[in-house]
Order: sequence, then structure tokens, then C-alpha cells
Amino acid sequence: MTNEDVIIRLAGLEERAKQIEQNIQIVEENSIDLEKLKLGIEEIKDSKGKEILASIGRGIFVKARLEGDEFLTDVGGRNFVKKDINDIQGLISENVDKLKEIKVELFRELEDLNGELQDTLESVESASEKE
Repeated sequence: MTNEDVIIRLAGLEERAKQIEQNIQIVEENSIDLEKLKLGIEEIKDSKGKEILASIGRGIFVKARLEGDEFLTDVGGRNFVKKDINDIQGLISENVDKLKEIKVELFRELEDLNGELQDTLESVESASEKE
């Protein structure tokens, strides 16, 4: 393997490691958001008739009064399905579990990359010792 090949290989490994680290950060942020959502939904439980601040997006809220304990979830294509609190909490828990699995897989990929990096560096060192 030429020096140029080694440099290209190391640069590729470094780029892939950065991508994986960014993906891990995204997964962690999404996990935090889902945990906050779980807490928010728990606060709504048994709050029928109470006034809340409902987010309508981008940090904008409107006062609203809860009329029931059903939620509407977007299942795609602006199609909505009614769900109760337990169903919603179950969906959130499933998503949290999926994110945990993804995070574990990303860490495995990162470990594999570190192994490849070590192997590449060791081969360069052994090649330079032979010269």
C-alpha cells in the first residue's frame, strides 16, 4: 500500500467516523425529545377541562382547553388516527427502544472503524520498519 493509498484510506475512515458520531448525536437528541414528550403526555393525563399551552410550531403556543383524553396521530399523508394516552405512551416507548438499538449499532460501527484504523496504522508501521 502506497503512502497515498494510506492517506486516502485514513481520510475515508476519519470521514466515516465523523458521520457516525453525528448520527449518534442525532439519535441522542431524538431520544431526549421523546423522553420530554413522554413526560408532557404524563402531565396531560387526567387533565380534562384544564387549560394548557399547546405548541403550534417553532416556539409559538396557544392557550387551549383539554376536552378529552384522545390524541390524534399523523400516520402519513396527513391521515390522522385517534389514540388514547396508553397507546401514545406505548408508541413513544417503542420509538425510544428503536433509538436505543440504533445507538448500540452505531457504537458497534464506530468500534469496527477504530479497529480498521488500528489495523491500517499497524500495517504502515510494520511496512516502515521493514524499510
